[in-house]
Amino acid sequence: MKPDKLTLKIPLLVVISVLMLVYPFLVYRGLSRWSPSLLIGVLFIVVALRFIFSGGFRQKSQIFGFVFIAVYSLTVYLTNSELLLRFYPAAISIFVSYLFFSSLMQPESFLEKWVKKTGKVITPNIKHYLFYLSGIWGVLMLINSAVAAWTACCSNIKTWAWYNGFFVYFLFAAVFLMEWLYRQYYIRKYGD
Repeated sequence: MKPDKLTLKIPLLVVISVLMLVYPFLVYRGLSRWSPSLLIGVLFIVVALRFIFSGGFRQKSQIFGFVFIAVYSLTVYLTNSELLLRFYPAAISIFVSYLFFSSLMQPESFLEKWVKKTGKVITPNIKHYLFYLSGIWGVLMLINSAVAAWTACCSNIKTWAWYNGFFVYFLFAAVFLMEWLYRQYYIRKYGD
């Protein structure tokens, strides 16, 4: 009997996501044993598998993101540069910041498109809220990119790994929590 595709897909996506989250610690431990070229090659394979198994090639932004990661990975691979390898989190944050900011000049913000996919009706109040929230996340990702770049070029690898592989997730979780709390207030005030 063949296993259900979804039954195999979910655990694989979980493993891939965990590998991407702990990437800085893998680099931190792996650089003493392997070259930056090998590590970026493994990371690129993990990212490619995530795109493939999550159906990530449906929108232009997803394709653009994959091409961005592919070109970046190829550059690191060809130069075998530890510094460029450490700039990966900063590069990803810049890319995500670009997605948020560029969407503010389109009819629908990044978060509005995402919320529409869930089937929620977008009222003018929700549209306004999601527009500003997309801008806030764009600024946050830009700031994170600057800090991640600083840890890549101006700190030791241990600091880089702890910031990019641990602290930043708590920062994002804190922003999510604050936004969720504010959203409850906003819903009570505007009824959306």
